Amino acid sequence: RQMCIRDSFKYTPILYRIQFKEDNMSVARITTINFKSKEAADKSRTDYSTNAPNEFPEAEQLIQVHVDDTTVMAISLYADEGAMERATAARTKRMGTNQDEFESVDTKIGTVTLNHQK
Repeated sequence: RQMCIRDSFKYTPILYRIQFKEDNMSVARITTINFKSKEAADKSRTDYSTNAPNEFPEAEQLIQVHVDDTTVMAISLYADEGAMERATAARTKRMGTNQDEFESVDTKIGTVTLNHQK
């Protein structure tokens, strides 16, 4: 979509994209991992950034958030629950590789009601 914003008596076109699916909403898996050490969190962040796009080919989006020195949040968006379920084997393998380094893991799954990107 395109909209115009009045700026100093002239109109400037601004392109933006809003994705809102009512009938076929995406599914998100949000996983927060608290690591036992900063080093383990750093190693995991680097490895995920490098390998996750190939490990989760059906993911619409992969987002990793560095919360603090020992906490990492991974957000995966899938077209539907089937696509998310097909990624479960890769997720289980990834989580198993360094589970001894985890202090705690919290996973939530929900429906994406807004995915706004500029």
